[in-house]
Amino acid sequence: MTTSYHHGDLRQAIISITLEMIKDREEDKIGIREIARRLNVSRSAPYRHFKNIDDIYEVVIEEGYRFLIERLKKVQDSHKTDPRETFIELGVAYVAFAVDNPSHYRLMFDRRFQKGKAPQGSESLPKEAFDILANTICDFIPLDHGKQSEKFTIVAWSFVHGLADLVIGGQIPLGKRPRTSIRDLCLKFVAMNHPGS
Repeated sequence: MTTSYHHGDLRQAIISITLEMIKDREEDKIGIREIARRLNVSRSAPYRHFKNIDDIYEVVIEEGYRFLIERLKKVQDSHKTDPRETFIELGVAYVAFAVDNPSHYRLMFDRRFQKGKAPQGSESLPKEAFDILANTICDFIPLDHGKQSEKFTIVAWSFVHGLADLVIGGQIPLGKRPRTSIRDLCLKFVAMNHPGS
């Protein structure tokens, strides 16, 4: 990239080029100097917006969680009267988020990119995302099965997370109708793990 950036949009350009490099599996090349070179700015310019590369990662991770939570909340609002359908659509939304935002997704869950402290105000975001799934399952499974609900939450999260990893890694092709394919897999998960629903 040879375009010069003005001060006002350099911050977003830094985030975008970082995400692009992660998508292209160039993590080993990511650094302030390389980012500045690709953006055709001075080596010191990125430091006006970020202290170091970990600072960039932290901002992108926070952005990713906010994107994910926004999608999950939209599902909740759309299926308030049907916990089973809400649960299935949460799974679809989770995997679809990973497909649409593979670089954010990798940063959010790969410990190699999480060396610094979470930005102030964002520490609770991972738990907020998980709690949306957990609370839906508590509605989906009878309250007297509290321990079962807790275990099912972990199993369900493991399923959608693993499915997302395999899909964005190219191990599971989704065909021409990716959303339908994801939903079918989520339906099969529910049928196999909670047949009474």
